[in-house]
Amino acid sequence: SEAITLTTIARASQPSCITYPNHTQDVGEFGDTISIHMNRNSAAFTHTVRYAFGDASGTCINAETGKSATGIETGFRWKIPESLMDLIPANTSGSGTIYVDTYNGSTKIGTKSCGFTATVPASVKPSCTFVLDDITKVDETYGSPVKGLSKIKITVSAELARSSPIASCKITANGVTYSGTTATTDFLKTAGTSRVTATVTDKRGRTGTVYYD
Repeated sequence: SEAITLTTIARASQPSCITYPNHTQDVGEFGDTISIHMNRNSAAFTHTVRYAFGDASGTCINAETGKSATGIETGFRWKIPESLMDLIPANTSGSGTIYVDTYNGSTKIGTKSCGFTATVPASVKPSCTFVLDDITKVDETYGSPVKGLSKIKITVSAELARSSPIASCKITANGVTYSGTTATTDFLKTAGTSRVTATVTDKRGRTGTVYYD
């Protein structure tokens, strides 16, 4: 018989993205914390975990320690940066890549990767406000607009949701719907309460609405 010392096979670890109970690349929403697992082939191996998404890339940050994902053994948890949504202003989901560099001591063995897809949360949507102005100045005399005498100008201001441009704006006032961020009504048709509504829609198809009675 003879004792033989076997050389460690330098095989890079294959990463996978995990969201319980499914093991798929559709890992959830931006801002979610996911698990990244590495099937290392030796207890001596450690890993540096990186990501690439569009024009953005960098070393992942360990969600539990707040430190860069270096010296990782078999897995760690990563919060998908919400800032990545800014890179997909016209889409509700986007795909990126997780890269794992495998090291034996200070020697880099190789790199393997897996894909991930994240979606924009439904809560990420534009918002808006508007200003009303009685251009006839009747309200300065009577304290409020008056049926048959006042014309109201509506000016809408929108706040973008994660860099998604506003695609359209609609204003409903005095029983008429207008397109655009400004509108001026005809003479008011009704007395009492009259609702003014503004709705903005961004390039992702998400909408935000505000109204005033």
